[in-house]
Amino acid sequence: MPSIFEQHLKAKEDAKKERKPEDSLMDENVDDVEEDKLIMEDYKIWKKNTPFLYDFVLNNGLEWPSLTVDWINRKRTRQGADWNAFRLILGTHTSENYQNHVIIGEVRIPELTKETNVRKFETHAEFKNQRPELKGHMQKKPMEKEEYPRFEIICKMLHEGEINRAQHCPQDEYYLATRAKTGDALVFDYSKHSLYDHDDECKPKLRLKGPDEEGWGLGWSPHRHGYMIASSKDQRVYMWDIKGSTTEASKGDRGADHVLPLTILHSPQKKPIDDCHFSATDPNTIGSVSVDSILCLWDIRQDNRKPIAFTECHKGKACNSLAFSPFISTLIATGGEDQVVNLWDLRKLSAPMHVLEGHRGEVLRVNFAPFNESIIASSGTDRKLNVWDLSRVGMELIDGEPEDGPPELLFVHGGHTKQVTDFSWNPMDGQEWTVASVADDNMLQIWSPAEQIVIEGSDETDAAMEEDLE
Repeated sequence: MPSIFEQHLKAKEDAKKERKPEDSLMDENVDDVEEDKLIMEDYKIWKKNTPFLYDFVLNNGLEWPSLTVDWINRKRTRQGADWNAFRLILGTHTSENYQNHVIIGEVRIPELTKETNVRKFETHAEFKNQRPELKGHMQKKPMEKEEYPRFEIICKMLHEGEINRAQHCPQDEYYLATRAKTGDALVFDYSKHSLYDHDDECKPKLRLKGPDEEGWGLGWSPHRHGYMIASSKDQRVYMWDIKGSTTEASKGDRGADHVLPLTILHSPQKKPIDDCHFSATDPNTIGSVSVDSILCLWDIRQDNRKPIAFTECHKGKACNSLAFSPFISTLIATGGEDQVVNLWDLRKLSAPMHVLEGHRGEVLRVNFAPFNESIIASSGTDRKLNVWDLSRVGMELIDGEPEDGPPELLFVHGGHTKQVTDFSWNPMDGQEWTVASVADDNMLQIWSPAEQIVIEGSDETDAAMEEDLE
């Protein structure tokens, strides 16, 4: 009987066989109608293989697409229940004349039955019928046991303009910040709102003043409670202490206090800054990336507010995202328009230490896993979310793998039909491989790769290392 990891490889090979070479989505001559057909073919192939590739997948259609998703770091459970509940943040991206909302959703994920053997099922329907805990978000009859996983909206807060980014405060689960088309960054306390609010105005708790233009970058400090940064089109990074001094709200702000910037960091970047974050290991380091491909690093203890280091990070192409490793203080990743993820040693920024190649479109987001120093993921305009294992860098490819990408490409999530705009790793114990992803297809997908795939992939790494030692 082939291993589940071998079945994973076979499933990808089957997908290739069902597609003709001339059907490539990258062919610029394919018209929109034909491209849509090919995308749906890919989606059907993916759905057919989900029983073998995932421990669970939850598809939830959204009224409007979300450009952002963020797990809130708290787990809820009920005595005697066979599920755990987790919350996440979404933000609407509507058309003109429609209201936008910050959304808090709750996901109930079952305690999975470990002894289920997915290899005996031929179809996704058979798999779900034998896994009652995976029958999805369905309408339940009175007195009928609820079915999981399931997703429901528990809070909606009116927002001024479309939400480009939303993140919760790591030290306070009820506080979250947003960036939008307006200049201000907004802070909400969602414990003061509910699903049944009928506000006619946006009612944030705080308005963080400073930026006058739209922005995308946003990040809370994991080290100092209340410290937050945001970037703007004006090539600056603003830092606030929301627990510091505030000014009284203006008459039109319905009680929202104003917070002035603690520091404004000036960069050599000449175009908008796309992303910014605090270092996950050093409380005094901030990083940013920009449309003109500049990676900047600051030490916030310095008075001159100028970067301590900067470099061109994607050969003149726009850099969309950066992430600091939560385990290795000198490791940072960037993703860009050139379709690659670059890994950098902060002690030597002259060139990337390694390049992850596997996307067929612009890389929009990169994130290190919070549970393993070797795991990182990236999403892009190619509709894919790639999971990489850096411990496999330099390994020799096994038979059948050359066309599947480099050895460090551990898993490819292909469930979305449009570009994957954001994703988030669930940070809670017991949910190490659970990911939430959102795309322009109006879908929120919550999924976890089959444990056998990621474990057997790691086992192969260990085996190769042992051979090298011998």
